[in-house]
Amino acid sequence: MACSFYTENGKFWIDLRKNDRKKYREEKTKFIDAIIALLEERYPGMKDQIEMVDFATPATVLRYTNNWEGSAQGWLPGENVFASTPIKFTLPGLKNFYYASHWSRPGGGVPVAINMARDVAIRICKDCKVPFRTKRFE
Repeated sequence: MACSFYTENGKFWIDLRKNDRKKYREEKTKFIDAIIALLEERYPGMKDQIEMVDFATPATVLRYTNNWEGSAQGWLPGENVFASTPIKFTLPGLKNFYYASHWSRPGGGVPVAINMARDVAIRICKDCKVPFRTKRFE
């Protein structure tokens, strides 16, 4: 199960981690415990089935992605939300270079990065004139 919570108070988490790691960990634990309690109310017995919990705060996102103020998303388009991305898979004059990242498409984040990596793999196969094939893992 994955839960997402958005905040406009990323600075709180970033500053707390920076200035008081012990308190930061305590606040994360309090938040996790509160969420589990709410989920337990809705889904009795769920708490006993939890094997692992990972909680990424805006401070976590900032550390790993350097997104502005620890934003979970990389960027959003300007006024024209239907405009194509200004970032392309390739660069003129740079041979055998392909680009994919969470900065490649509006929204950003891990799902976009994974999708972009697949799109680049398809593009490489097309450029090399080989069929793109996937393998299902079970």
